[in-house]
Amino acid sequence: MAPLIDIVQILLYCLLALFTVVSLYVISVVHEKQRCRADKDAQDANFRACVLRRVKSVLQRLPESATSTERSRVAVH
Repeated sequence: MAPLIDIVQILLYCLLALFTVVSLYVISVVHEKQRCRADKDAQDANFRACVLRRVKSVLQRLPESATSTERSRVAVH
């Protein structure tokens, strides 16, 4: 009976080790995806900030007497 208990115990340890390895792999994959998503979000935010700065500079170069319609038309082009 003792050898059977030893075999079951070894199998349980192997399953625990396998579960640990798979869990660590899944965690690393999820972390990598989150990091890539964060990098992409940062790039998108930088792009939006750059576009907003350009639009703001175009609007500031317009004469103060320009109407909002003229400003919008120039900003679009």
